[in-house]
Amino acid sequence: MKKFPFPAKQTAPEGKKYYPLVWILATGILCLVFVFAPVTEIFAQGRDAGGRNQDADSQTVRRYTSIIQNVFDFIQRHYVEQVDPKLIYEGAMNGMFNALGDPYSTFLPESEMTDLSDTTQGSFGGVGLYISKPTSSIDNKPMYVEVASPIEDTPGWRAGINPGDLIIEIDGESTDKLSMDEVLARLRGKPGLDVRLLIRRGERLEFPVTLTRAIIEVPTTKFAMIGDTGYLKLISFTPMTADRSRAAITEFRSNNYRSLILDLRNNYGGLLNSAVEVSSLFLDGGIVVSTRSRIPSENHVFNTRGSAMVPSDIPVIVLINRGSASA
Repeated sequence: MKKFPFPAKQTAPEGKKYYPLVWILATGILCLVFVFAPVTEIFAQGRDAGGRNQDADSQTVRRYTSIIQNVFDFIQRHYVEQVDPKLIYEGAMNGMFNALGDPYSTFLPESEMTDLSDTTQGSFGGVGLYISKPTSSIDNKPMYVEVASPIEDTPGWRAGINPGDLIIEIDGESTDKLSMDEVLARLRGKPGLDVRLLIRRGERLEFPVTLTRAIIEVPTTKFAMIGDTGYLKLISFTPMTADRSRAAITEFRSNNYRSLILDLRNNYGGLLNSAVEVSSLFLDGGIVVSTRSRIPSENHVFNTRGSAMVPSDIPVIVLINRGSASA
């Protein structure tokens, strides 16, 4: 916010006058009018034609909703600089969800929601690179995008891009000033279209790479045989997780497995229906999960679907940790 300091003395150069006390009083009166005027209006509207008070809870909700709207409008009209309304909106939404004190309730802006949808749907158009970007500059160095790792058998992996490589430019535009959302928007896109990258490896080696975007499948399962034990790791629950799990169990069967390890460590969650389908591979019947809400119509019970693939006489060990959101 810009500051306009008052002079130390009440005197002023000839031809100029300063009225600090007047401005302070005027600002205070304006704030009082701004705060109390909407409240008075709301209470006045809280009575019907017969003069009777409406429901107290509804009246309180309307009161605070109106105040929030008035604050939004006031900032838009009177703040010393023009403010992006999206910035105010997202700040207000974050504040409301933070006020709940619930770590599992959060506001997702459009960019994060798009990224989450891509992940939970299991595939998207892109180049197949896990990337990171510093949030602040160290020693005034440019904040280029760093490759954490390429996803196997994707355009980025086939082009030989390595962990630790820096993406200096995307289609001729430096990544230094781009936000992470802007970088993702430029790397992702319609499959079949090219994207040109400038890669820096080490201190000096720089070379261009042209990648053709393809459908990138989000890794969801890993499995292997450990002796006569089948090992199945579920990374997340996407639309493909149940099918990949069925394929893994089929592979275990062909190798005459005698026990099974189900690894849910660091499983960050995903789709509820996918989790129910996976559970049905291990459970013969019954309730998998149920939800209870203060709104009766939102109460749901999810039961197993079909018959279990893993016989009840096969010992199963389940691995979880603090990162197991869906365990």
